[in-house]
Formats: sequence, C-alpha cells, structure tokens
Amino acid sequence: MARILYSRAYVVGDVERFAFPPEARPRFAGRDEVCFLHEDFRLTAGASADDPVLYDGTADAWRTFCREALTFHVPEDCRS
Repeated sequence: MARILYSRAYVVGDVERFAFPPEARPRFAGRDEVCFLHEDFRLTAGASADDPVLYDGTADAWRTFCREALTFHVPEDCRS
C-alpha cells in the first residue's frame, strides 16, 4: 500500500509571492483558488498526490520559501 503524503492547503495569493521561473510558473485560475503543498514540496491542484502537479518543488529556493514564508513543515506525528 502506498503511503499517503502530508499536504497543506494554501491560497494561491500566498504561493504567488514566490519568484517562479517564467518557464515553470504555474497557471492559476484566480488568487482565491486553493492549491496544495505536499511534504516533498510538489504543488498540486488538489489534496491528492495524484492530482495535477502545478510545480515540481525541486528548486532549493522554493523549499526555502515554503519553510520560511509559508511556514510549511510536516508535523512530527505525520512523519514516516
């Protein structure tokens, strides 16, 4: 059985503060839309890890932004 990844919902307006590279900038419907940040730092359109990926989350600057600006962290009781 596949392990379920932790995710947290964010309003697009908060996520858009990151300086996405132009070629990788996610397309959002609106600033009030909700997207999901997963423990592996992928940004998806829905809560499931299988939902469309908006940003792959591999850039160090993105991970730093998530930790510092969005205060993203995986709660201790959700870690594997």
